Amino acid sequence: MIYDFFPAGTYEEMRRLKESINSAFNSFSAGYPFCNIYESPEKTCISFFAPGLREDDIDISATPDSLTISIDRKKVFEEQAMKEERPFGTFRRTVNFPFKVNTEKHWAKYKNGVLRLIFERAEEDKPKKIKIN
Repeated sequence: MIYDFFPAGTYEEMRRLKESINSAFNSFSAGYPFCNIYESPEKTCISFFAPGLREDDIDISATPDSLTISIDRKKVFEEQAMKEERPFGTFRRTVNFPFKVNTEKHWAKYKNGVLRLIFERAEEDKPKKIKIN
């Protein structure tokens, strides 16, 4: 057997380490809420997928370079769960815009579990046409 080569107890320690690593990689907190980012020459659209929330549970802040979304998802039931696949707690995710945006010109809507945000490209970041004299 493979664990005949290891000192007593090492196999159990390795098994616990493997479970711990798997648990870390299966965690939703690193990439939650999931998002898609779309861009056009004039604007960028970011969609976050976060069903089952109220608008009060979502906090959004933006700079010309990035967007941060914070979610506070509370447990619905107080009873002991047999299985929980839906993440609960406070989550924070920051995504970078593909270009500088004007944070004053935006649109945001949360409907059917999808938060959609649209930001216009900042004037100073738009490509300028160069004329040849």
